[in-house]
Order: sequence, then C-alpha cells, then structure tokens
Amino acid sequence: MKKILKILIIIIAIIGFIFGIATIVKFIKLNNIYKKIDKYISYNCFYLKTLQETGEEIIETNAYYRNGTSKQIASNGVYTWTDGERAYLVDEANSIIYTLNIEDNIYLVSYNMFAAPIQGYNSNFIDRILLAGDINTTIKKEKIDETDYYCIKSKENNAIKKVWIEKETSKIKKATIEFSNGDIFNYDYELSFNSVNAADVKLPDITGYKLINGETGTILSESFIQTNDE
Repeated sequence: MKKILKILIIIIAIIGFIFGIATIVKFIKLNNIYKKIDKYISYNCFYLKTLQETGEEIIETNAYYRNGTSKQIASNGVYTWTDGERAYLVDEANSIIYTLNIEDNIYLVSYNMFAAPIQGYNSNFIDRILLAGDINTTIKKEKIDETDYYCIKSKENNAIKKVWIEKETSKIKKATIEFSNGDIFNYDYELSFNSVNAADVKLPDITGYKLINGETGTILSESFIQTNDE
C-alpha cells in the first residue's frame, strides 16, 4: 500500500511539474507579445481596418488614431470622432451629428483598440498567469502565406476564441469566436503604425448640421455652428 501511494505521489508530482513548465512557457510567450504591443501603443498613431463576418453579413470599419484624436468610419459612411474631450457620431449624408458619451463608449477609437482582441492584454498580472495556466489556453505556431504566426486559443465564458498574431511583430492578423450555440464570428485585420496624418482624423466642417443628443434624442440645435477649435 505504501508503495502504491508513493508511486501515486510521484506521478502527481510529475504531472504537476509538466503542467508548471507548460504554464511558464505560455506565460513567457504571452508576455513577449504584450511587450511588443506596449511599444506600439507608445507610438500613439495607428490605422486599423477590420472586416467582421457574421453569417452572410460582412461589416467593414476603418479606425484612425493620432495623438488622442480619432475617427472610425463604418461601411455606410457614418463615423465617430473624438479628441478626448468631445465625441460625435457624424452622418454627413443627412447633415446630422449626435453627441456621444465619451466614457466607456465602444464606438470610439481608444489608444489601445488594436490590442483589445488579444487575450489577456488588458488583464492584470494575476489574470495573465491564470490565462497561461488554463488548460483551455494553447499557443501554437502556424504558417499563413509563408509567414509564421502564433495562434492563441482560449475559452471565454461560453465561447472559444482564437487570435492569430504575427510571430515576429506581434501584429494581429485575424480572429474567430465560436459560441456554444454554433454562431461563429470571423475577423480579419489590417494594422499599421505611424501611418495616420492630421487630415485623417480632422473633423470636417459640420456647420449647419442638426445637432442631436445621442443619449436622449433631444435636438440641441437645428443648425450647428462650428467654432474654430472644433
């Protein structure tokens, strides 16, 4: 009996050791990716094109960010704009602008928007360790068009998420989210840094537009007058 118990303890110790090594390896790989992303964020300038495929529908958005001012254009031409103090949804076709709440608004471009899909990046140190230690988390190397990528797979709530990161640069390439009900969302990304100029994020002349409160729907002005600092 003692011999069997000793064998079981040894087996458990070996399994624990292997699991610990695997967790450390995954944590190091993730941490190296996060460090490169931190460097990109310090540039304070990026362009991100996103193609989101949900069933037969494909939605394209183009996000521009430069030194705190940003613009995100949807497929229909409507776009959001913010300079960190003001935020608008602009519908040029109908000459309407909506004021937006700048706090926690998912439609506004943030300085780290391109990093948001990457598992664990916006988490604290402990959560990153838990992510690396989760048996559902895997990091495998794959080749796409002769380029090496890391495919990070994880389980988030009731969904399986996969994100492909270029091994050399840590730029995001694509992602898939498969939900327990069978729905699958596919994302393709085009990302570049230091490629956005002031004109890309400039708010155009919106004088004369109807101004509406985006939260209440209240008309604030029938003919908005744009000041010089807008």
